[in-house]
Amino acid sequence: MQGGADGTSASGPLGRDAAYSVLAWTVFCIFAVLLRGIRWDEHFDLAEVVLRRMPYPHEHPLFIWTRYVRNLPIFLSSAVVWLFPSPEVICAFRNTLWLMA
Repeated sequence: MQGGADGTSASGPLGRDAAYSVLAWTVFCIFAVLLRGIRWDEHFDLAEVVLRRMPYPHEHPLFIWTRYVRNLPIFLSSAVVWLFPSPEVICAFRNTLWLMA
């Protein structure tokens, strides 16, 4: 069955073409990051502050902001840095997400 009158195809509402497009887009972004190299991402530094691996005085505005302001991207970056302490992992992942956006 090719597709219904409502625009859906046999493989679901998005269809195979959309899945292949998303796959091609993802592969392109990963290839682009690998080709041009990993660029430093500031979320690694902020994750280091949240994990207390970077020494900051407790009164410093950056320490207060990163530790007590609820910011999902920084906390998720901190979780990735906690799991994979290498800066290349989080910076490559964030570079890929930036290109995908």
